[in-house]
Amino acid sequence: MKRLNELPINWVLAASCVVLPAASARAQCTEGCVAIHTWEGEAAGDQHGWVSNNVGDLTGDGINDLVLTAPTNGGNGSNSGRIYVYSGASGAELFRATGPGANWQLGFDAAGAGDLNGDGRPEVIAGAPGGMAGRAVIYTYNGTSASVLQTLNGQAFSDQFGFRVSGGFDVNGDAVSDVVVGAPQNDAAGANAGRAYVYSGSGLALICTLDGPSAGAFFGSSVTMIGDNTGDGRSEILVGAQHAGAGAVGRAYVYSFDGANCNQEYVVAPPPGPALDFGLWFMSGGHDVDGDGVPDFYVNDYAVNRAHVFSGLDGTLIRTLMGDNNGQFGIGRMTPDVNGDCLADFILAAWISNNGAANAGKAFVYSGADGSVLETFTHNVAGAGFGFDANGMGDVDGDGRYDYLITAASDLGNRGRSYLIAGNIDDAFCTNVCCVGESCADLDETACGLAGGTFVGPGKCDNAVCVVGACCEPGLCTDLPGHVCDANGGQHHPGMTCGSEDCNANSILDACDIEQLTSSDVNGNGVPDECECVDVALFGDVNHDMTVDIFDILCLLDGFAGVFADCAFADVDLAPCRGDGSIDIFDILAVLDAFAGGVVCPLCP
Repeated sequence: MKRLNELPINWVLAASCVVLPAASARAQCTEGCVAIHTWEGEAAGDQHGWVSNNVGDLTGDGINDLVLTAPTNGGNGSNSGRIYVYSGASGAELFRATGPGANWQLGFDAAGAGDLNGDGRPEVIAGAPGGMAGRAVIYTYNGTSASVLQTLNGQAFSDQFGFRVSGGFDVNGDAVSDVVVGAPQNDAAGANAGRAYVYSGSGLALICTLDGPSAGAFFGSSVTMIGDNTGDGRSEILVGAQHAGAGAVGRAYVYSFDGANCNQEYVVAPPPGPALDFGLWFMSGGHDVDGDGVPDFYVNDYAVNRAHVFSGLDGTLIRTLMGDNNGQFGIGRMTPDVNGDCLADFILAAWISNNGAANAGKAFVYSGADGSVLETFTHNVAGAGFGFDANGMGDVDGDGRYDYLITAASDLGNRGRSYLIAGNIDDAFCTNVCCVGESCADLDETACGLAGGTFVGPGKCDNAVCVVGACCEPGLCTDLPGHVCDANGGQHHPGMTCGSEDCNANSILDACDIEQLTSSDVNGNGVPDECECVDVALFGDVNHDMTVDIFDILCLLDGFAGVFADCAFADVDLAPCRGDGSIDIFDILAVLDAFAGGVVCPLCP
């Protein structure tokens, strides 16, 4: 089954039929594959795991959460579609949403949209291209339930608006994430020329529309944002057109926004050799592969088992990754650094690879630095389609290793099964990326050597001792106020070396516990409260102004109403002692008792 050619979506989805062995004979993924969580579809034919994505931290627990889709789920009519959003930490379902009617196919694509409404939580965007002109729906989650923030609609019948969606980067420079939606069968520039729409995250007004180069190009068959390649503080946009260019083998187009218009920067084409459907479905970027300080990107050509990595600076080909022949290799994402060399890496899959069982599927972790295979995950059940989609999830289980989300949408009679899989690569995150002095100038190779590190690019000095002055987050060179936690649970302080205290022995440094709200610090001394005796009079000080007053009561009432503008969820979750994961009447009573001077939650022995 191909994911798409020119065929109508309904035909493509219905065309898949896989016969699997009995459940008693079923094995799960093998070759070092340890599943942290596993999810399954509701009914045969749902194809749960059609699309997967890391959507960021919705719950405020410091762990990335995820979306899995089932566009052929029939919860509201045949092929109405459904999306499921899960906690990365616990695997629990946070919310689900169902398409508005038959054949809408909600969940044909879905992604994290970034924080669009300023509540500190990312939103989730899902495409439903099958109904009428198509639509994209943006959902917001308040900690207990989800609602629709905005619905974006296509322009004309059969445009397939919502075929691909993307978010999480700032295109127009207003410090709010924006979103892009593809409509590959839009006819504005010719029959099926295609179009992509770029929306501002602030109010979701249209920033610009991008049109395909010619009829039949299917421009918008993939859309993503790839980070700031021009140094203007705005992310560039990457749009695939699976049948553009000579031989109709596909092209990918990079655009930038100048404050008024979206302008084409350059076009990338498949290198000499086999090519077909280049730019369909999977493209990803936003991280630096070649060490020049500019985010790079990859474009898949899974029909010929290739994934091509390009320089974000000018579109030059960096390398081509090739997987199993006839496995439809190339499905996946670019990831942040997973092996400690400070360069981006990749999780790429071949969902119909044969591993002693036909179409069982396989996924690979590749080094961005040299293209070598760092890790392999395989499945041994015929027809499972393991690797139908693949994503990086960051460190979910707290072992210091990067973890992965890999789906098998054809498994269980096309019901679908998905896995959050523990990674096995030690030293998984680039550490101690330092800058010199208060000017925060990038470390050069000499300065990196003097700091005892390995130079891997401008401002990127792995395993160095931070120079006294301003330390920076990996890949960034800006002075940071206070302490900032990096992806490895480390911390950087302006004018200090990286800290190492972990008084509660939970494998999270104390400053990061406090920063990520996994520990409280009511007296503000930098030590988690569970590690010391804290004055009980400070209990109830939810806004951390060193007193319990009417403003704390107002903050808690806001939290009870689902508003966290002034106080975080973890701050207002007071009762029972240390909180229970919900804001309710007992939390209100606790802050009122504290306001009256009561000892509600004694913290001292």
